[in-house]
Amino acid sequence: SNLRRGICQKTNSSSRIVSRPVFLQGGRQLSTYYDSQSGLHIPVHNEQEIRLFLNLSQQKEPFVPHQLYKQSDEAYEMSDKLKALAEKGIHGLILPAFQFPRDARNFNALSAILPSNFFLLYSGGVSAGELGKTENSSQVLGFGESIDEEELQESLQQSVQSGVHTTLAIKEDDYLADVEAITLASKIASLIDTVGGCDFIWLSSKSESSADTAVEVCEELTYLDVAGPTIKSRLLVDSLIDDVVEDAMFAGVNKFIVEDEREVEVIESAAKEQGKMLAK
Repeated sequence: SNLRRGICQKTNSSSRIVSRPVFLQGGRQLSTYYDSQSGLHIPVHNEQEIRLFLNLSQQKEPFVPHQLYKQSDEAYEMSDKLKALAEKGIHGLILPAFQFPRDARNFNALSAILPSNFFLLYSGGVSAGELGKTENSSQVLGFGESIDEEELQESLQQSVQSGVHTTLAIKEDDYLADVEAITLASKIASLIDTVGGCDFIWLSSKSESSADTAVEVCEELTYLDVAGPTIKSRLLVDSLIDDVVEDAMFAGVNKFIVEDEREVEVIESAAKEQGKMLAK
């Protein structure tokens, strides 16, 4: 594919990018590396372990019980449910948009029982003050032609200043519009350099007509060099199209979005073909 050829042809000269485990003398594996641009110690990105996020945003039956924050029995059941998901390789949930005050209370209850390294992505009209501070949650913000850039930058800045992690969502309409992939990638790099945030970048490709462009956008994004974690470690690819999944995985992306267990099998099969595995 184009992305695989591009990666084989290009050599990345940036000394800060770590694409495979680093070992100290004696064989001990490093879990972090120092990023001189941000001045932070960054977790090493493991391309061999694929992590899945379950998208609940369109599900008709609620995954989270309405009274979770009130019922201890339901909290125990939910804790077991989350552990079972982690054992299948699912380490994150994309929640339906918040609509009611109880959604924030349920979110806080859910945050308190998450397995380690399990993430919650949320959106909707809720202030940061209503949610408990957690390292394992991220607010979804839209990005693209239909979004006012100044408003997005302001929202992102407010979230970063409040200590809230953020996810930038790029849908097909955003990159199929009359805009070059490299221009789109540059805008995202500029946003990260100016404001920060964008802990995850959610890239969707649901139709075959978007596949080639999605791969191109993915390619341009993975070549970006920004402060903090590498872009490929932030990417969440939302697609079941073979070329998109295979090329993104080959490029080192290790996070993919699924909507049911059948889709888990599709991603797991692609991982095995590349000698990788689901993180369980």
